[in-house]
Amino acid sequence: MAVAFKSTSSPQRRPSRPVHLPSTQNKVVSFDQARKKRVTTRVTNSAPLVEPLSPPPTPTVVKVLPKPKPQPLWLSSMIALQRASSVVTSLIIGSTLTVYGLTVYGESSWTQEYPRLEQLRATEQQLQAAQEVLKNEIAIQADQPTTGLVIPQPGDMIYVEPAAPRPELSPATTPPSELQPSANSFVNKPLGY
Repeated sequence: MAVAFKSTSSPQRRPSRPVHLPSTQNKVVSFDQARKKRVTTRVTNSAPLVEPLSPPPTPTVVKVLPKPKPQPLWLSSMIALQRASSVVTSLIIGSTLTVYGLTVYGESSWTQEYPRLEQLRATEQQLQAAQEVLKNEIAIQADQPTTGLVIPQPGDMIYVEPAAPRPELSPATTPPSELQPSANSFVNKPLGY
């Protein structure tokens, strides 16, 4: 972005001088060199107070680069193979790092949760042992005559007679005239629940 300021020191407007570029077509001069040449021409046109310390730089010749030749088929195929293999390698490395990270995370979570699993197994064994002790105590108390429990006898059983089988219901056939809905039948039925 260029910003221009109006000069307040001199009320006269200075005429701008054109940049003198060499007329040869094969020589290219940079803007810095053209600016230096313009400054030196101003100094030489006005009263020379100070001589330049170094001679003005000579313009350099820039050669035009030749157009690139098309690449041979084997070279372009090798470049394509290199690009494809780099993409595949990146995917393999990414998936390997993902699997490694998941494995490390799984092992660390397993290490943290294993003591809890062992505690739950010990609690389960204690509960099973307590259940067996309770069953044994109930069996011992049931054998005592003071509890009032009686050993079941086959003559004390109650037998219930099964009910008579129900008759089979045949599906009722409806005439086709009743299958077609009438306009009034939709009004009385609810739309949904």
